[in-house]
Amino acid sequence: MKMDDAVETLAHFFNDFIGAWIPGLVMATGFIVMHIGDEGFLSIIGAMDKSAIVWFLAAIFFALGHIISAFYQIILKGILKWLNISKGFDEIQAKEQQSYKTFLEIVNQGNICSGTDTWGYHDLRNIALSISQEASALGRRFMFISLLCSGVGTVLTIFIIDFSICLFFFPEYLHHYRLAPHWSVQIVILCISVWCLFKQSDIFYKRAMTTPFSVALTEIKLKEFKKDEIK
Repeated sequence: MKMDDAVETLAHFFNDFIGAWIPGLVMATGFIVMHIGDEGFLSIIGAMDKSAIVWFLAAIFFALGHIISAFYQIILKGILKWLNISKGFDEIQAKEQQSYKTFLEIVNQGNICSGTDTWGYHDLRNIALSISQEASALGRRFMFISLLCSGVGTVLTIFIIDFSICLFFFPEYLHHYRLAPHWSVQIVILCISVWCLFKQSDIFYKRAMTTPFSVALTEIKLKEFKKDEIK
């Protein structure tokens, strides 16, 4: 594979790398360190000298990442809202932003397309993404940062559950380290990390859902300004 083709391929799959591969890698690494120990972790790292094993592990991490994402969307997301850890995206509040209102007015005037007064929030966001490449790039970037945070947060939540069950009921399944913080300190650190990650996920998800409107509006106004200058 040529270098240019490799770079293009990496750029094309970069969002998938962020959103799925890293959470899968974190999950696999955490379980190995927690249950097998650092010796097993180092032996797996040593085996990665072979390219076939690297691609095999990469596929496993990628599949794990999508399983983690499904677990978050189907099970954990509702629990986080119930616990008030994650409030989710408030579409009603987002519609009150001036950038959304102005973009809606422009679209309904027929400057871009007609008959959109019945379209929903996501439909108008898709229009904004199609109008502006910068809006599309920012929307994807913020969305996959949100997926990264929610994915790693989900992994750490699974670690808390697994660690707690093994600690109190199956301690023989945990690898014992000679130097390690007290179990309560470890759980507190994990809980704080989980809370921060889910809050960060909410922040970037909101940015991904709202930023495209202001960016698309800027491009529309700049194009109108250039047309006026030409005239």
